Amino acid sequence: MTIQDIIDSKFGVKTTVLINPLISASATATQLLCRANPKRLALSMINLGTFNVYVLPHPSVSATKGYLLPQLGQGMTLNIQDDFILPSLDWYVMGTGVSSLLILETLISS
Repeated sequence: MTIQDIIDSKFGVKTTVLINPLISASATATQLLCRANPKRLALSMINLGTFNVYVLPHPSVSATKGYLLPQLGQGMTLNIQDDFILPSLDWYVMGTGVSSLLILETLISS
């Protein structure tokens, strides 16, 4: 049994992993990190930059309103079993420095 088989078994459907290249988040603007996708079963967001970033499934994300992803490799993972609809929503990001880098990994049902 492969890891892919175990993941498919856990969610009960055939899945595909998608990894986005590095995404740059600006301190001066809120931007869309990933669009809503009803087939998204899990989502991992990792901050590889040297500045903190904030994420929220709403464009009102800010330093006082959002989930903090601390600098240098910190992140968060969401899945439908623990977080219900959250992984499938639009996610927005705002950085706190000149430029912050994120990597995004999603698990999509095929």
